[in-house]
Amino acid sequence: ASSKPRGLVLGRGAFVLVGGSMAGGWWLGQRSRGVESDRSQAAVERQADQLRQKLLDGGASEAEKQRLVQLLLVLNQSEEATALLEQLADQQPRRWQLRLLLAELHRQNNNRAAAERELRHLLNLSPNRIDALQLMALLQLEQRRGGQAQAQLKPLIVNGRKPAAQPQVLPLSLLLGDLQQRMGQHAAPAPT
Repeated sequence: ASSKPRGLVLGRGAFVLVGGSMAGGWWLGQRSRGVESDRSQAAVERQADQLRQKLLDGGASEAEKQRLVQLLLVLNQSEEATALLEQLADQQPRRWQLRLLLAELHRQNNNRAAAERELRHLLNLSPNRIDALQLMALLQLEQRRGGQAQAQLKPLIVNGRKPAAQPQVLPLSLLLGDLQQRMGQHAAPAPT
């Protein structure tokens, strides 16, 4: 009879020991993550400061400017990132990805007019650019202008089918269907 309580006490002791070890390991892991996070944050800030200085000195390459934009976004310094990205987009008008990123930054900063202006610029150059159309539809949907987004997409789909279906018709049709679903509408047959 005495071996049962002794075994039970040993079993509980082992359980407490294992549980304590696991909790201690978790706590140490969390603590070291916090230290590593602080170190990586400091490293990102140092790298951003170095690139800022290089930019001020006039010696920053295009790749370094783009890297600075990325670092500024990581550091949640979106205003500075937006200003630098505007400069890059103006200097490299053929790089539509910069304008698209700029539009998304404006949208995230609740500057919807600036976001729409950037997207309209992109769509004037290339009306079927699906990335810009997706962001424009989202922007218009957020502003309760989903009908306007539909009105913009439908003619593109119709024109993309003449004389024969073009490759952009499928992504445009999917975008229209997604937009209609988000608006609570039943997906209507694609316009012909």
